[in-house]
Amino acid sequence: MNEAELKTLTDSVFEDWVRVGVRFSGTQPAAIEPLMEKLIAQTSIVCRYWPQLFDIMAGWVQMHGDLINIPLMYKYLPESDRAVIGLLSDITNSKEAAKFKQLTKYCPPKKMPEMLFLEPKEYFTLENIIYIVPPDTAKLCKKWNLYYLSLNIKTNATFLREAILEHNPNLARRAMLGANMKTEILNYLLSKKISSPAEIADVVRHRLEKITDEVNILVADGFLTKTENGITLTPSFTEYLHSVNNVFTPSPPERDFWPKRREHQVLACQS
Repeated sequence: MNEAELKTLTDSVFEDWVRVGVRFSGTQPAAIEPLMEKLIAQTSIVCRYWPQLFDIMAGWVQMHGDLINIPLMYKYLPESDRAVIGLLSDITNSKEAAKFKQLTKYCPPKKMPEMLFLEPKEYFTLENIIYIVPPDTAKLCKKWNLYYLSLNIKTNATFLREAILEHNPNLARRAMLGANMKTEILNYLLSKKISSPAEIADVVRHRLEKITDEVNILVADGFLTKTENGITLTPSFTEYLHSVNNVFTPSPPERDFWPKRREHQVLACQS
């Protein structure tokens, strides 16, 4: 990745995190709701140049990790820095992040020791950092071959769930229906209107057999209809899915995209 590509990706990643509820001064939210699994994969690469991105990613997973579709996240691991994902799964410790730890076994460490953050530091080296950090940190450094002084699970930069779901309908439907492939099928059909199991499997990066099984269950339950042109949501269920976000009291047009700090409490910083 050259410097221009890295800058473009970095700008996009910052905007996407603002969209899903992270405070970054001077950064506007992305116009389109990002796919969390793709965002985490991208952030695992970009955060090595921008350490604060690791901290806010860890904070978001700590608070809202149950909204991540783990099978889908697995499909994005080849596009991520797997050792960074593995380290992330080790340091998060909330009940919301419990399923995220399933990814650890698919994340190998670096083959050779590296600094986690690639910005130059004059006051320590790979050779002496292991003697500077606490024993628990040293253990993780050795496990992943990624060396650092400290990490911060920065939850004080992330909004609480109500505010996040208000502005991100796909995450809202995950919150209500579960972070699973059925919900991804429904989210895709809401935007595409009509599709096929093969197309959906390609988009959500899942096995065709599994997607076909899920589609058949949704058809049997009356949520989807099969037509000559493909599968589509039933009208009544389409209306229901569109109404999901009304539960979270949508903002009036004149209100800022994100509420002011006094309107929505944020959690205290955890370290």
